[in-house]
Amino acid sequence: DEELVERVHERAAGNPLFAVQLVGDWVARGLLVVGPHGFSLAPGARTPVPDSVGAVWRGRVTRLLEQGPESWTTALYVAAVLGTDVHTEEWREACGEARIAAPLPLVLRLLAERLAVSEPGSVGDRWSFVHGMLRETIESMARQAGHLQAAHLACARMLSGRGPTQAERKAAHLLEAGQPEEALDAYAEAGKWFHGRDDVACRRTLHARLDVLRSMGVTEDERVGRLWVSLARSHHLRNESEAQERYTRMAEALARRIGEKQLLADAIHDRGTAIVGRGSSRRAIPVLQEALALREEIGWDKAIALTLGELAAAQQSAGFPDDAVSTIERALTYAHGPQMRHWLSNCLASAHEQAGRVDEAWAILDGQREEVRG
Repeated sequence: DEELVERVHERAAGNPLFAVQLVGDWVARGLLVVGPHGFSLAPGARTPVPDSVGAVWRGRVTRLLEQGPESWTTALYVAAVLGTDVHTEEWREACGEARIAAPLPLVLRLLAERLAVSEPGSVGDRWSFVHGMLRETIESMARQAGHLQAAHLACARMLSGRGPTQAERKAAHLLEAGQPEEALDAYAEAGKWFHGRDDVACRRTLHARLDVLRSMGVTEDERVGRLWVSLARSHHLRNESEAQERYTRMAEALARRIGEKQLLADAIHDRGTAIVGRGSSRRAIPVLQEALALREEIGWDKAIALTLGELAAAQQSAGFPDDAVSTIERALTYAHGPQMRHWLSNCLASAHEQAGRVDEAWAILDGQREEVRG
């Protein structure tokens, strides 16, 4: 039917997916018959051409759901928020959290109508929506029906029992379920899991937490500054000193505005180490001295020892080994753990060696070896 072809071609606007889904819908509904010139609408059949492929899918999904009980709708919404690829075990557990059983007949209908696909014999393990846009269409239907948050909450509860490896996914579902505070906790859990395993993923969770706080209208808050400091330290681990300094300045400015001394001390300390990393040890010395003064006011020995150690390293790099020796000797009075004392002792030996006191440097290193043997 040339008129029908022209209508489909005009509406599809070169989108083969649209044309395939539209014709597939008509075939499934028995609206096409074979004529002398190809397919045409069956006698008496009248159907408008939808505005988009989404409209085609919406109609097909609606008609499919009318074939089953109400629980099919909830189960399909849960599957859609799980993603384009659906792990059957996860879907079953999430449906259980929604107080329904995962209906296998629904999956079989989706497969029969080519709205879902699966590898032969794999339906018990996983299946997939035929296209990401179909999943988005179902998600949109859930939103319009007022059921989207409940579907996300069911998925979040399912993931809660799967440990920290799934915490980032849980956080995303909690956020969509309208529970931002709980999402923050889940992102923090995910960040702890990724720390030391995947720096990129760890940084991603920090940005996600900042986005959540921003969506809540939280800006002038210590939590924001702490996340900036954490981002600065993640850049420090990758020797990205420019980005590290940028985040420390942001945290420092916030700490001054809200009067948070601990955050201020941490931000200034980390800015000092960033400046050292950029090759400006002389410029870093007064910055680290400011951080030291703040940490001495607060009175946390471990933090004081750390800043003194970083200050000594800056002094030594700037060509002041005698100043570095005095600074490290002060640091050793605050250092309690063996790891910190070992690091500071190595720094002390290095400073003595730089100042030309090689015998003293060797004596310090020999003393360390004796401690290890003892």
